[in-house]
Amino acid sequence: MRVIKATTDNKLYIVDLDVDDVMSFHKEIGGFECVRTQELHRFFHEPVTMVVDDDGFMKEKPLNVIASKFYNGDIVGDVIFVPEECGEFVEFFDVDAQYNYLVAFIAISGGFCE
Repeated sequence: MRVIKATTDNKLYIVDLDVDDVMSFHKEIGGFECVRTQELHRFFHEPVTMVVDDDGFMKEKPLNVIASKFYNGDIVGDVIFVPEECGEFVEFFDVDAQYNYLVAFIAISGGFCE
């Protein structure tokens, strides 16, 4: 499934990921914990989960400024944004449009500053 990855160096990527296999998240970002916020839902206009490395702080990963803005707190390490319905990961309605919307938002806001 095509999902959006946000890295600690403020880069965004569309990546193909087997969302039914938890180990694919471990390989891509180093861990697996689902974070859900109202900010994510308001921004994407669909129920989106942010998957983070649950041990990111213990691994001393760098701050992810993009992810932290959606959490209103510190998120470290790379993250994956993936839509979810009824506890199941689903395809973005239009992953390319969501990616471009996120890129434009970052550009308009002058980039995210720490």
